[in-house]
Amino acid sequence: MKFSEMPYKRVVLEEYKEQAEKILASFKSAATPDAAVKSFFDMQDLNEKSFSMCSISYIRHSIDTNDEFYDKENDYYDEVSPYFSEIGMDFSKELVNSPHREALEKRLVELCNEHGLAVNALANISGVPPSTIYSMLNIKSKNPGVMSIKKLCDGLNISLREFFNSDLFDDLEQEIK
Repeated sequence: MKFSEMPYKRVVLEEYKEQAEKILASFKSAATPDAAVKSFFDMQDLNEKSFSMCSISYIRHSIDTNDEFYDKENDYYDEVSPYFSEIGMDFSKELVNSPHREALEKRLVELCNEHGLAVNALANISGVPPSTIYSMLNIKSKNPGVMSIKKLCDGLNISLREFFNSDLFDDLEQEIK
């Protein structure tokens, strides 16, 4: 499909917020680690669809800055993007401040070993500072953030789903009961 043929639909902040709040509530009330991981993937799917629409709008605006429709869309996303980020941070805080933390650290080491990478090499290919990765591995970082994890996955050429597809996350206990 050509870029010009990709469908575009504005991401309405209130609709996004409503869906994200439902997913967050589902994550918080998850009775099992599998249910929590499902909520994580639901949030990732919501974000991927939303960010795709934002990207299409920004790119089309860049291609033709005289296009009034995409000029207005660009202004809209500039205005609401901080709210999208805030919602994402709320979810990230719930994720990384949970028992999943130890499994996350083990998974990073496991992936470095699988790919034959030292931490500095992973930092170079992912764009995440080595100090961030070291602090994640040494439990200095209380909140590495989903964006840091996403960048690491990009550097490893794997998806977030592949990252969390590990036995390390299977037997985690629910943090909020």
